[in-house]
Amino acid sequence: MKRILIVEDEVITAMNLSDLLEMWGFEPGEPVTSGEEAIGRAGKERPDLVLMDVKIKGEIGGIEAARRILGDFGIPVILMSGYSKNLITDQISEEKNIRYISKPLDLAKLKQMIESM
Repeated sequence: MKRILIVEDEVITAMNLSDLLEMWGFEPGEPVTSGEEAIGRAGKERPDLVLMDVKIKGEIGGIEAARRILGDFGIPVILMSGYSKNLITDQISEEKNIRYISKPLDLAKLKQMIESM
């Protein structure tokens, strides 16, 4: 069973994602709300994948946290955002194991991305 760390500062969204992941047969951990927490939890728990919003609380944003998690621990990341796809993909284009999905989420596409990483 794939263990997934959710990084989302909107509580309702984090709860909905957690429920959805469980329904799909994945094991979501307790969600965190900041880049700092994400890096710490990823290092401690070593999930199989991180599902992270780009705009989160804390000094470290989602893109920087994703780079650190991938670089330090080798854990792939799916970034989520309602921002312009081009703005995000330009910043992560060189990262093979960081992918992007836009909000509102296409659930079938999200599930496929999770399964392929």
